Amino acid sequence: MAAARARPADDGRWQVDKKVPVSIIVTLLIYGMSGLWFIQDIKRDVEILKAAQPIQKERDVRQDNDSVAAFALIRDNLREMNAAMKESSTSVNAKLDRLVESQRYVERREDAATPARKGR
Repeated sequence: MAAARARPADDGRWQVDKKVPVSIIVTLLIYGMSGLWFIQDIKRDVEILKAAQPIQKERDVRQDNDSVAAFALIRDNLREMNAAMKESSTSVNAKLDRLVESQRYVERREDAATPARKGR
């Protein structure tokens, strides 16, 4: 009977040991300290961001104003280019009209001169 009590694991039941190893205690303490350190870093980063927020807002407003001014310059440049292209196209159209008229004049002179040559 004494032999049966010495080997309780042989009866197929689970056995829970009430002892906690020191390594688990040390590991849990290290995890806890690491978590606290991580939380402290996050708090420090949040404080830095809070301090930088007004500066960032000012920078954002300045960039918005600069971009609006840049778009206005681009729009003005495009309008100037459009006006210059219209003027240039008007000039080209006038030159083409003169060229077509001179070509028609030459063709009319040649047509008028051709029957006179045949008649000789």
